[in-house]
Amino acid sequence: MPFHGADIWTLYELSWLNSQGLPQVAVGHVELDYTSVNLIESKSFKLYLNSFNQTRFDTWETVRQTLERDLRACRRATLA
Repeated sequence: MPFHGADIWTLYELSWLNSQGLPQVAVGHVELDYTSVNLIESKSFKLYLNSFNQTRFDTWETVRQTLERDLRACRRATLA
């Protein structure tokens, strides 16, 4: 049954460490369309996001690029 749509997730629990090891927090937004080969289960995605808690990133842009790269690889689709 063909249909169109997307999962829209707000990332309320997004945190990481900056290059000095200080905690950083943000609220993120991800929109995943249904054109992908794979689906991402929400609990698995939450565990993935929790892995950022002790990971150092130089900038917010690096965090964003990492999320985008990993989600594209997992879903094999475009991100909105």
